[in-house]
Amino acid sequence: MPLVKRLANEHGIDLIWYNVDEPNRLKRAAAMADERGLDKQHQVMLGRGTEDSLWRMLNSRPGNGHGVPKFALLDAGGVLRYGGADLEVVKDAVLDPSHTC
Repeated sequence: MPLVKRLANEHGIDLIWYNVDEPNRLKRAAAMADERGLDKQHQVMLGRGTEDSLWRMLNSRPGNGHGVPKFALLDAGGVLRYGGADLEVVKDAVLDPSHTC
């Protein structure tokens, strides 16, 4: 998380922390978010687990696997520039606005 925060701060990117835990794990997820200082105004915790539509979309992309964390980078117009688990690709997409996934 510190690397993601630093990347966002360096490039003026808004972060939204999207949690995909099952309902019985939400209290623990909220506690972890607090421990890591994640902004409560930018947290989404729906408790849908593997039924979550964003989770399904990111995991359907070739080579993404089913692990966490996943990163979704959207530009100012809402276009998905990257969706996956590779923070280095996120960095490339931030530095090159023409990058598409």
